[in-house]
Amino acid sequence: ADSQYALAQDTSTVFVSPGYVGCPAIPSVGDSLYTLLPNVRRIESHTAMNYTNGLTVTVNGDFNIANESDSISLRVNYDVRKLYGNNSISEMSTDSKFLMRFAWTKKNDQDTFAIQIDIASKPVPASTTRKMETTTSVSMDRLSLINIFVMPLLMLL
Repeated sequence: ADSQYALAQDTSTVFVSPGYVGCPAIPSVGDSLYTLLPNVRRIESHTAMNYTNGLTVTVNGDFNIANESDSISLRVNYDVRKLYGNNSISEMSTDSKFLMRFAWTKKNDQDTFAIQIDIASKPVPASTTRKMETTTSVSMDRLSLINIFVMPLLMLL
């Protein structure tokens, strides 16, 4: 069964719907920046990765999809989600294997989203040295103390 999993490499994938702006419309620009995007009607992506030291998958994005029937289907291992409504997602999972699926079919021209999925091999835990407390002492002779405290007072007089 593990033959379906590819050896993991750090990767990022961004899924964006046509017309997604990501911020309030700028009156002078509007959607003109997005006129060169192809008219994407369907996105379907499958990814299967494994790494013995572990993987971290991070999903971030926002979406504005009116109806549940038009939702994005996002699968991370056995967790299947329907993303719809005017909302955002920011989640992280760790495991040694990940089976992922992203699917969306455009049904409403008003639905927009941008979802970024990052897959990274878990870093090897850093080792730190133990903290060692030290004390430094300085000895001063009596003449030095007089110079520090008395001499400035004499200058004021």
